[in-house]
Amino acid sequence: MAVKRVKRFDPLIPIYLDEMIGAIVQILKYTESLTLEQFILQPMACDAIQHQFEILGEASSHIPFSVRKKFPHIPFELMYTLRNHIAHEYFDIDYEIIWHIIQLDLPTNLRDLQEMRKSSVVANAAGE
Repeated sequence: MAVKRVKRFDPLIPIYLDEMIGAIVQILKYTESLTLEQFILQPMACDAIQHQFEILGEASSHIPFSVRKKFPHIPFELMYTLRNHIAHEYFDIDYEIIWHIIQLDLPTNLRDLQEMRKSSVVANAAGE
């Protein structure tokens, strides 16, 4: 019978959080001077932003539940769900919803992730 080893520390947690923070910063940077209409009419901006949402969601899936549960106000599950929708249902993306997420949710998510990154919970989980 094989015994599954449970990792006590995961030194990649801060890296994943940095990736999440970086993706949000890029999305906000790409959209800072755009209106919704301009955003929708610029396919390169839409593609770049979709890619950053994929990075955000994928990195969110690598944050262990034991760490995520200490930050219940951060929507890790929704980030991953959006990533899956963008990656697998790319023909059915509602850019107005994406725009509202960018405008209404990402600034708060950014602040919360930056605070999380500095927390002792993350340092302890990463073995720092």
